[in-house]
Order: sequence, then structure tokens, then C-alpha cells
Amino acid sequence: MAWIRSETTIRKNHKILRIALKLELKPVEVIGHLHLFWHNVLDLREDGDITAWTNKEIAHYAEYEGNPDKFVEVLEDGLIDKKNGRRLIHDWLDYALPYLQSRYRTHKKEKLAEIIAKYEYGQTERSDRTVGLHTEQTKQTKHTTTPPETYLSEWNKKMPFKIRGLSDRRKKHLQERIEEKNFVDNFNLLMDKIIASPFLLGKKPSEKHPNFKADFDWLIGNNTNYLKILEGKYDERQTDAPR
Repeated sequence: MAWIRSETTIRKNHKILRIALKLELKPVEVIGHLHLFWHNVLDLREDGDITAWTNKEIAHYAEYEGNPDKFVEVLEDGLIDKKNGRRLIHDWLDYALPYLQSRYRTHKKEKLAEIIAKYEYGQTERSDRTVGLHTEQTKQTKHTTTPPETYLSEWNKKMPFKIRGLSDRRKKHLQERIEEKNFVDNFNLLMDKIIASPFLLGKKPSEKHPNFKADFDWLIGNNTNYLKILEGKYDERQTDAPR
């Protein structure tokens, strides 16, 4: 039985949220379409190379009934890579390699090597993937090395609530958030969603919280406020106060 790795954090992934907005679907619907698509890729194109598939076929295998060209266009913004005239599933080996290793561990080892080579990873990363090691630790190290001042600068470029500096309290909270992958990966999306929400901008205050706005301190103050934004809790919200 074929299988791929599926993480519980997928429902909060910024790519899922972006696709949902572009296709006017619920995130859970996007997750369903993608899993059907990935399952069919593994059954029919185990190397993740879908170059031979038309847009209609891709939409069909995902059981997406809307415009197939739009569907594929959206997927090509982060989930389907174009390389050397080919269309490859983005990070396919991150999700399919454990199954492929179990399938070819005793025979056709050259087949596995051929699949891995198709993605043209760097030597170190390829070595990790070949033995099935997860590279999350490497990714996390990159996240935590981003200077806190970078977030202050990006915030001030985009947001109406400017930050004059980082107090010790802010540095403590921000460092805690920087160590959380969902915060780091979705920081720009968080700012976009705040700007798109009159409630979060403080333009639609509630009676209980007349002065509320999603400023920087509120965003980084704990590990739940920003997740509520990503999950759509405040999308088009008009009157309810934050919890």
C-alpha cells in the first residue's frame, strides 16, 4: 500500500491558506484536493514528475471541478515546480521518500537513485534525503538565526502601527515567536491578513474592547494570537472582541 507523509500542521500552512483564498475554497477543501492529487501522483507517477499530465488531468486527479487552468496556475505558485522543461511536485522527496525507500530497499536501488537525482538537490541535502533524515532541524536553525530587528523593519515598512524599538519584553516575546515555524513562515501573510481586516486594524471596535487593534505587541504576546489570525478567526470580523 502506497503512502505519503502528512503533517498535522498542514491546516495552518501558509500555502494552504493562500490557495484557499485564490480558489475561494475552505482550507479543509484544499487539503482534500491536494491529498487526492498526491495519492494519485504516488500511484501513477511515483517520481513526482507530472510533465506528461495536462492541466485537465491534474485537476481530475485532484477531483477539482473548477477551472483546471486556474487550479494548476495556483499550484504552480509553490506546490508544483518547473525545472528544465519538467513539472515536478515541490519537495516531493520530503513526503514520498520514506515510502520509496521501503519499496526499493532490497531491489532496484538504481531506480531510487534515479528519482532522487531528478530533483538536483545539493550534495549535503541529497545525502540526508537518501538515508531518510528529516531536514526540519536545518530549517529551524535558519529561522532562529534571523535577527529580531528584521521583523521590526519589515513590520514598519508595511503596517500602520509603527514600532519605535524593541524593549526587553518585546525581545523576549519576539524570540519565542521566532522559534515557532508557523510564525516565521507566515509573518508576511499575518501582516496581509491584519491589513485586510477592519476589526484587526481597530476600525470596527467592539463595546467590550473599544480600543483593540492587532498591534505588534498583541501579535507576538503569546503563541495563540497569530495562529487565530492564520486560521481565519478574525476574517471579515466586525464586532467580536479577541480572546
